[in-house]
Amino acid sequence: MTADIEKASELHARAALEHVLGRRLERVTADPLGLPGPDYRLGTPEAAFEVKEFTSQDWVELDRAVRKAPLHKPSPRLRRVWACLVPAFNAVEELDREGRSRQPRVKRLAKDLVGSLEVLERYKVTDYRVGVGAVDVELRAACNRVGWLLRGGECSCMDFEGEPPFAPGVIVLGLEWGHSRSGDPDVFANLVQLWLDRRSANLRASLVREPGAHHGVVVVDESMVGEAQSATEMGLEFLPEVPLQLPEELDVLWVLIGSLWLRFDRRTGRWTNGSTPENRFPAT
Repeated sequence: MTADIEKASELHARAALEHVLGRRLERVTADPLGLPGPDYRLGTPEAAFEVKEFTSQDWVELDRAVRKAPLHKPSPRLRRVWACLVPAFNAVEELDREGRSRQPRVKRLAKDLVGSLEVLERYKVTDYRVGVGAVDVELRAACNRVGWLLRGGECSCMDFEGEPPFAPGVIVLGLEWGHSRSGDPDVFANLVQLWLDRRSANLRASLVREPGAHHGVVVVDESMVGEAQSATEMGLEFLPEVPLQLPEELDVLWVLIGSLWLRFDRRTGRWTNGSTPENRFPAT
């Protein structure tokens, strides 16, 4: 837990858990010394709950950067309007990479691109990908640099009918991302296991000193995890069979996907599931 104000994911988790358990959860205030602790507690029987999100931090950070950056950056060095889309890793791609990956520097992206885009304009190339394998060394280098700066994202000239609404320069339109899915609940369970293995350090630290049962709660970002969309479509038919290897600090893991909940219990070694009302906010 990092703050006293409940985030949307925590409100979602509390609403679902209170519906399933039929009990009100007690919000835990942040430790004054900054020690990790759970988000919620239950008095009888004793239990502690820590909530985490399964999302893409890469997307979160890039989205924040794009929102802060100006949409259009004019440049007297260019003759055309260039439009860019910055690629963000989805949650699974980010998880597969384990560590942090280099992100496009959105704040200064237009400035960094101008020199290379000048070269593209001189060669009458309107999309950098066309020249990535060019014979001409200067053009190939310029196109490869555009691709490197954008981490493989989109960058091409915009065509307008009549007078362009923008001066020549660079427009950062926003983010692009995608994902795939198998529709297999066990594939999703393996993703959850990977998340536990690589991203659960804070969750475990928040529960280790707590008495009673330890419940981890993972709220899945449906737009960032492709398999979650299969869960939404399949509803209660979406039930993994492959067991999880829970870390020793966890007794139970809840996974929330929209109105669907999945629960893995260390004692039984089995998954169960159910659904909650569509409203993801707890009753007052």
